[in-house]
Amino acid sequence: MNKVVSLIKDFLPAIIVTVVSVAAIVLIYTFVGGPMAIEGSSMEPVLLDGDIVIINRLAYSYDNEPQRYDLIAFEYSEDSSRKFVKRIIGMPGDVIKIEDDVVYVDYGEGFVKLGEYYGYFEGEGNANLSNYGPVTVSEGEYFVLGDNRYLSKDSRFQDIGLVNADQIIGKVTFRILPLSGFGSLNYE
Repeated sequence: MNKVVSLIKDFLPAIIVTVVSVAAIVLIYTFVGGPMAIEGSSMEPVLLDGDIVIINRLAYSYDNEPQRYDLIAFEYSEDSSRKFVKRIIGMPGDVIKIEDDVVYVDYGEGFVKLGEYYGYFEGEGNANLSNYGPVTVSEGEYFVLGDNRYLSKDSRFQDIGLVNADQIIGKVTFRILPLSGFGSLNYE
């Protein structure tokens, strides 16, 4: 019996540390953020197929709102088990149109070319995607595009459409794999 008590005393600190560590990891993943694998080429050249990124679930809490050009992870409206990563292009109140692959925004005073440098056009062009809109972004919604515009399923598609704020999981803030791309994802 003394051997059993002695073994318990020897291993009890390690067991406690393990249980607390696992609980902390689960809590952090659930409430703060966690990893997500990028699938497909829609976010090239910024994010590549197979990259692993960290989603910050707290980024839009405490009255922090998503901003134009943020990379967001969101749930697919038709199947919440599917997740997408796209870039916010249109904010609530904006009117968005795309003509010949150029994004225009009407902030209330007429259309102006969006000053963005994320648009990338690689692969088979789809004429249906080169021209779109105009569409008005309602309160609580966001117009999102993939950086690789020709190969992205995004707000231009009826089944994705405007992304509701309730669908947003969090902000994509950090790439952990591959190690060659390890680091913070800048938005400017």
